[in-house]
Amino acid sequence: VCPIHPQLTTILGLSNLRQPAALLRAGEDWLLKIAPGNLARLSPDFSRLGALLQNQKLRGLIVTEKAPEGAPHDFASRFFAPHLGIPEDPVTG
Repeated sequence: VCPIHPQLTTILGLSNLRQPAALLRAGEDWLLKIAPGNLARLSPDFSRLGALLQNQKLRGLIVTEKAPEGAPHDFASRFFAPHLGIPEDPVTG
């Protein structure tokens, strides 16, 4: 588990979100687990996110949340790698 970068929730447009549950580093990516119901609210500043990821020597950011009770899936996620020319993977967003 990594400490949450202080600008990350602001860059993602979730500055009023309570503290994310966890930030993990998985190889070349960060995996950010957030509270259910917030994934669709993400509105990343792609320029700032790309600069942060590049500065941290990361490929991308995966943001995930647990699915609501009774949903036909276990979780949902979105993937961002703006500094590599992929603002958001269209399959996840």
